[in-house]
Amino acid sequence: MVSMATLTNISSSPSNHGDKATRKAAHEAFVSGHGGCSLVEIWLHLTLPCLLLALTAQLRCCCHGNSRLLRLIGWLEAGLLCCSAVLQLTVLADHVTELVCAAAACLLLLLPFAQRNNFDFVVEPPQPRPLFKEFQALLLLQTSVAILAVDFPAMPRRLAKAESAGVGLMDVGAPAFAFASGLLAPAPTPFSMSRWRRSLVGACLPLALLGLARTLAVKASDYQEHVTEYGVHWNFFITLACLRAVWPALSGRPGLWSLVLAAGHCLLVLPFGGAEFLLASGDRHLLWPLVANKEGLMSLPPYCAIYCAGAAIGRRLRVGTESTAADANRLISWPLLLLAIVALPWALTVASVKLPPIVTEPSRLLFNAGFLITCLAACCQVLLMLTIGRLLCLGSIDRSCSPVLALIGRCSLAYFLLANLLTGAVNLTVDTVAISDKLVAMGILIVYLICLVGSLPLLSMVIGAWQQRGLAGSRSKAE
Repeated sequence: MVSMATLTNISSSPSNHGDKATRKAAHEAFVSGHGGCSLVEIWLHLTLPCLLLALTAQLRCCCHGNSRLLRLIGWLEAGLLCCSAVLQLTVLADHVTELVCAAAACLLLLLPFAQRNNFDFVVEPPQPRPLFKEFQALLLLQTSVAILAVDFPAMPRRLAKAESAGVGLMDVGAPAFAFASGLLAPAPTPFSMSRWRRSLVGACLPLALLGLARTLAVKASDYQEHVTEYGVHWNFFITLACLRAVWPALSGRPGLWSLVLAAGHCLLVLPFGGAEFLLASGDRHLLWPLVANKEGLMSLPPYCAIYCAGAAIGRRLRVGTESTAADANRLISWPLLLLAIVALPWALTVASVKLPPIVTEPSRLLFNAGFLITCLAACCQVLLMLTIGRLLCLGSIDRSCSPVLALIGRCSLAYFLLANLLTGAVNLTVDTVAISDKLVAMGILIVYLICLVGSLPLLSMVIGAWQQRGLAGSRSKAE
């Protein structure tokens, strides 16, 4: 692991500060070689935004009918979510336990005062799709802060991506995004080549072009790269394009395919040369581009497994909603189903840490069983907590998604792309590694997030107009 003293000397030395190559090397060393954090810390960081969402939902219940107060609560919710996302990764990263306890205490105090309309359990459970969109939007909000915060010393290195062993908070981000995409995956249809070709053009090609554009932009600007994350030319946009490409062939039995792909990677690929191939630090120009992008290529089966797991869980929860809607007294079975889904992966995750012979220690680089199970457990935990937050509002008229998360969910890909562009712009104009003052770093992050969230209404309007134009074009063709 690279020492902080070494990084400080490199980044703050007057002779090296203006040297672009040295600055790039210092930045790459700064975000590499870390060992991760504890599972409890990951759990706490994931719990805080869910508690804040539940808290503001209860406030909306209390103020039902007062449009002025509801608008104020919407602004308060946006501020709480954005500020907590920055604070829990910077100045208050070491006090996340206290933040979670404070949010939980406020929620418990508010519950008795929240107005209900005939509150009982004889009502419909929360609808899955809005819940899944809320999950994806919350993930995007947290990720957009983390991808820039990791470039500042204000963010503890244990929260950054781990290298060959361990799990950091940021390690959960990309798998969680694949899981969220699986939750929202289109319904299964009989496989046909014509339908698959349309899927390639409509869903995969835009993502592949974004991935290619990002790679070209990074190389042209000589931007810093964490090569052991995806490889020399690979990036997450290309991974998403590949997931969309194979989904039509896997959509019939996603649960089965998830098990097959995960077992194949962990039991056949890694033990028989795959682990050594990924851990080897030899020349990446050998057998190019296979070796140059080995991390991205080798991670495709486990990413497909997580995507399929998300699709299987989402499908099961939709079926559970239909059954409980028919028999409202069984509403409690819906969160219990989620609780059962959460319990197994978390139990295996703890076993991977406490009993390494049973389940291997988590490794992001290898994407082994321990890491895959940890990511699934984290995703299911957040989904469960969002579900409980919505169940607390059952009987209330206002059960809508958070306004800021609804906007993010409406233009999720554009928001993620803009977050990447703004992160690159900040890093190209500011030597983030040299900013040791936590308050300055926090100020930059808040301004960045204000610009990002402030652009959401415009992004939503542009995307809405584009979609309407596309619908009008399709209707004219049909006529």
